[in-house]
Formats: sequence, structure tokens, C-alpha cells
Amino acid sequence: QLDDYNAAVKYMNSYKSRGGEMGRVENYIMGYSLYRLARYDEAVEPLRAVAGADDMLTQNASYHLADCYLRMGDKQNAMYSFAMSSSDGYDAAIAEDALFNYGKLQYELGGGVFNEAINVLTRYIEKYPSSERVGEARTLLIAAYYNSNNYAEAYDAIKSIASPNNDELLALQKIA
Repeated sequence: QLDDYNAAVKYMNSYKSRGGEMGRVENYIMGYSLYRLARYDEAVEPLRAVAGADDMLTQNASYHLADCYLRMGDKQNAMYSFAMSSSDGYDAAIAEDALFNYGKLQYELGGGVFNEAINVLTRYIEKYPSSERVGEARTLLIAAYYNSNNYAEAYDAIKSIASPNNDELLALQKIA
């Protein structure tokens, strides 16, 4: 709470070595402190130990865990962690960012199967229509429709954009 993350790690390690039980709160303090110190690989295990219950602590831990995974190059686990932190019952800003990143990673990792990316990106656009990232979400959604050979839905998605950009107009021509 004092933003002295080195001290927090030191004290949590001391607590643990003296037989203190590392519950969810203690693991969160340790994991978040390691995260803030950019020790992402070390932060993963304590943050993962926090995740599970449907509560604000899980949302926060999962969100920071997803960022750790991204920084370590593990997009698959980052995607799962963003999915877990996208619950909108707690911190709305985290939920929005997590849902966007979940959809984006679903698209990037689609491997030819884009239905889940389509579902997540559609949900994002419907939930956050005034978000500054809705344009990027629509672009990814159109690409997911196009890559899944779902041309009719891709066409409708592009036509629903108030001011499509050149890439979207080019995609519309290809789809038509």
C-alpha cells in the first residue's frame, strides 16, 4: 500500500519462511509486488494461486497475470487470464480492457477457427459501443468473419460501420 514493492517482497518472503500461511491475499500482495518490480516470471505463480473465486481479487490477479504472460510471450495463457478477468461485476475498466484483449488474442491465436473470436469481439462491440477501441474490434471482427469464409456476416459487419476506413472498404469489395 506504500508502493515499496521491494520491502513487500522481502517481508512476504520472511513471513513465508517463518511458516506463515500464504493465502489468497498474501499471494496477491507477493504476486502484485513482483509484477510491479517487473519480475514477471516470478509473479506468475503467486498470482495464479489467487485466481479461481468469482471476486474482485481474482479479477485483479488474473488481469495482472495476463500481462505477465504477454510480457513473457505466452499468448495462450494470457488469453485465458484475460477471459477470467473480463467479468464485469467488479472493476469495469479492467473488465473492458480484458474483454478487448481476450477477443484480440482469440483472433490472433485463431489458427483457422475464428468462431470464438467472432463471439468475443461481437460481445465487446455490443457491451462497449462508445469505446475508443470499438473500431479496432470491428476490424478484427471483419477479419475473423472473412477468414472463416462467413462472407454474409462480414458484409453486414462492414455495412454497419458508420464511416468505414479504406481497408474496410477494400474488404467489402472483396467480400461482395
